Amino acid sequence: PEDPTDEWLSEMLAGGTRANDSPKTVVVDGHRIPVRVTSALDTHLPPRLLVSLTSAAAPSSVLSDDSSTEPRALGMAGSDEATLRSTIDRLEDQLAEMQQRVEYLAARRTLFFSSSAHELKTPLTVLQVYLETLLNELANGLTEEQQSFIEICHESVLRLRRLVLDMVDLAALETGRVRLQIERVDIEPTLVTVIEEMGPLAERAEIELGLETVSQASARADEGRLQQIVRNLIDNSIKNTPAGGSVRIRAEREGDSVHISVSDTGVGIPADRIAEVFDELVRLQPNQHRDGSGLGLAVCRKLVDAMGGKISVRSDRDRGAVFTVRLPAWPDED
Repeated sequence: PEDPTDEWLSEMLAGGTRANDSPKTVVVDGHRIPVRVTSALDTHLPPRLLVSLTSAAAPSSVLSDDSSTEPRALGMAGSDEATLRSTIDRLEDQLAEMQQRVEYLAARRTLFFSSSAHELKTPLTVLQVYLETLLNELANGLTEEQQSFIEICHESVLRLRRLVLDMVDLAALETGRVRLQIERVDIEPTLVTVIEEMGPLAERAEIELGLETVSQASARADEGRLQQIVRNLIDNSIKNTPAGGSVRIRAEREGDSVHISVSDTGVGIPADRIAEVFDELVRLQPNQHRDGSGLGLAVCRKLVDAMGGKISVRSDRDRGAVFTVRLPAWPDED
């Protein structure tokens, strides 16, 4: 600032001021430049304060009508403008470099997700097959405790396999290489299949899982991907619901769309973090015993978007959350 006693900059950096309507004067390379200043706090990690300076200098054509002062006024305006233009050009070059770096890192991350997931799929499939063989064909020779241990291992392998598949899907969705088989999907049998699959996991977590209401509705969707979306939502609710709670699934037709909701009686989501729910690698409850990867909900959002639908969430702290998926109804349905 030109005037060190003016505390506007300190107030803005401390978050006390969000905008200065009246111009402030700053000195750049010896030039006095009037600017308007705005700031906003970026709450993503790491937190940053974003400050924007916009020139408030009057156009040279209106600085003065006095011919005796016009050269001086124009010269000052021209010098300030040249300095400002040079600064803008330099910042534009830096921004372009940063954008290229971001794109490069995003591509590397996608490649890492894809290659790592594919490497993990085969050994996980082998483990799953052997554990299922033990449970289905050799269970008679096992004690109750041994069978319980194998069931725990089997559920853990299934969870890890779903994580790997989420990594594969996330990489494919970001590159636009996910193929969807859009067809008529009857909602009730689709949800029943997922609930039966997730039942043992809910039972072990001492959480009641059930289908509350289902209207006779059909959606325009990919059945396998829809099951994956509901499975991820149920898994997320189970992880964030204490023992003794419940997870409920509803489905109903509303106008030209089908709404599927997954509600729980869990810990809920802080109001200031609702906007982050579907971001990648975000875990809203890092201290929970049953922690997640932060990929499942991100995959849900991208899959729903790819099928022409929308996903949303509402929640109150300590009163649970409700995730709702809206998909196009099958067009020939009454």
